[in-house]
Amino acid sequence: MGVDLRDMKPSSRTLTGFNGASEQMIGTIFLPVYAGGITHTVKFSVIRAKAPYNAVLGTPWLHSMKVVPSTYHQRQIS
Repeated sequence: MGVDLRDMKPSSRTLTGFNGASEQMIGTIFLPVYAGGITHTVKFSVIRAKAPYNAVLGTPWLHSMKVVPSTYHQRQIS
């Protein structure tokens, strides 16, 4: 991705995953996210853990992108 980790702000917060396990954050970083022809800068919490996904984009991001999530279709309709 070409991300410079020197741009990451260190953090020692603890996050709880979907499986209930706690993970120590190593930092936060702001990155541009491009989707549907729109670019938004998003704050990401960074952890060292294996996961079946690269990122979780929450409801504030979905709202800013004017996305309508569809659990039935397992995709987002915008």
